[in-house]
Amino acid sequence: PFQVAGTMLDISSGLTIGSLFDPETKTTPGAMSRFIDLAGRTLIIVAGGLGLSAKVLVASVQAVALDGELHAAGIIGPTAGRAVSRVLRTGLELALPIVAVLFLLEIMLGLLSKVAPQANAFLLGMPIKIMATFLLVGSLLAVFPATADRAVAEALDNIRSVLRSFAG
Repeated sequence: PFQVAGTMLDISSGLTIGSLFDPETKTTPGAMSRFIDLAGRTLIIVAGGLGLSAKVLVASVQAVALDGELHAAGIIGPTAGRAVSRVLRTGLELALPIVAVLFLLEIMLGLLSKVAPQANAFLLGMPIKIMATFLLVGSLLAVFPATADRAVAEALDNIRSVLRSFAG
């Protein structure tokens, strides 16, 4: 969810022009996307994400033995669909207030360019949008811990339901 929110902020603020190739993820995230994703990963680790990985490994071996068969492989599709939907919804919920403010700022700059056509809206708009983005990200960082905690809890619930269905 954090990378989704960061990408939305990069696109709406104009920071995608500063993206570089990231060899870790094999993508070209913008500056805000990379920052928010790393902050989110850090909070997930602090909230117990590494312990969750160990619990999942132990539970998967208990549910399906190392030489066992999968009984309900058809559950993977719907579960994956729900998980992707939840990630996108959470990312949208994180970034939507800031994207809305940036959209209103864009409308204001459009009206400014109609009222004062001699003023270059692009030269004025880009620094204003980037400054507004950096100022508004502080409000986004305030909800990060709750979102990271919710992401860990939802991941644990998803994994438990999938492992229960695989165990038969």
